Amino acid sequence: MGRRRKEISNSDRSTLVNYHRHSGSIVGARPRNIVSALTRKATRARWGVAEQEAKELKESEKLPTYEFDQSFYDAQTGEVVISMRNKEFNSFSQENHETINIIELTNLESEATNVGIYPAEMTFTTGNNEIFYPKGAMASSVDTILPMFSKFHLSTSIEEGMAVVSSSPSLAHNERVAFRAVGMFSHGSSYAAIQNSANDNGTYSYFAFTYVIPSDFVYKADYRMMGSYDSSSKVISISLKNIGTLPSQEANSYCWMNLFEVTDNVEDSNTIQNLPAGTALTTYRNGEVVTVYPKSIANYGITLNESSVTSISNSNITYTVFFGLKSGGSSYARFSPALAAGDEITFSFVGSNFVAGSKYILTSDEILYHGTSRPGDTLEIVDDYHTPSNNYFLWEAGSDSN
Repeated sequence: MGRRRKEISNSDRSTLVNYHRHSGSIVGARPRNIVSALTRKATRARWGVAEQEAKELKESEKLPTYEFDQSFYDAQTGEVVISMRNKEFNSFSQENHETINIIELTNLESEATNVGIYPAEMTFTTGNNEIFYPKGAMASSVDTILPMFSKFHLSTSIEEGMAVVSSSPSLAHNERVAFRAVGMFSHGSSYAAIQNSANDNGTYSYFAFTYVIPSDFVYKADYRMMGSYDSSSKVISISLKNIGTLPSQEANSYCWMNLFEVTDNVEDSNTIQNLPAGTALTTYRNGEVVTVYPKSIANYGITLNESSVTSISNSNITYTVFFGLKSGGSSYARFSPALAAGDEITFSFVGSNFVAGSKYILTSDEILYHGTSRPGDTLEIVDDYHTPSNNYFLWEAGSDSN
């Protein structure tokens, strides 16, 4: 009679498998055939895990695939919206940012040239199925209005003849970066916004369009106000640029700005001068669209940093900025002369009477005088009561999240 086979409990089996996986050795005397069987089972299990890990690693090493599915050109406002999504796999940019290059195109193959990393023979198709080729260098960098998602920081430059927009951090799977760009495109010319990195299949994703200003286009000025608030120094820094096609309008030789307290709660809203209680002011804060309402106005103890006032002008114009008090004791601001198309003013100031936790808004146009009877002194492409408007800088005193 042969020897009886020794039974192995489930706990013993687990012990054997675990020893094999982690140490490659077995402790204690065990029947050889059972040890071998369990070892083979453990080996198969181990390689099953390894194969899965290898598959996942291979997938993770694939390059992301991008698409510009929500990009468009609005002929009525002149805005180009660039919207890029990473639709497959995570991005592994070593610089932790994404790069979008914008180049000019031509529909004549004889005019095609190499532009940066894009060869002359590369083709681009617009929405009406026209074929285009790389043409040449851009005349100016992108004038980014605002990012449309708060997570991403945008920067612009000109590199190798291409207008470059960099966004950080890089895009995870299904994430999207979007921004508006104006002021760099010429009537009748064609352009492509292209992801700097090739997709996993070696192609480049892009958005191609022809910039055509309609015959009934109304030429206007357009203020774009951007700013920052430093919670440590309490310094508010402002950039005000006319991204429109005409100069702004003056009233009594000045362009007037308003400064007042706002609230998120319409029930707490009050009438300020001619601006009715409950008037919605919709703008951006941290790249997100928010709506606030007028609450109060006071003397905010404003001190302008005189040395911070700079003029960026295509016509060598020097602009001045002034903060003062109205007869009723409330703060106001103004600048002069009228802001020419394409020109920009930057300045910074502090206010000794801002209350921590309260929200304040600086307007690029005079809305307290006109109220809602009309927009401010300057009629704009994107005006004071557009949703959203680019005419305001909104901040919360004492907060790091501005």
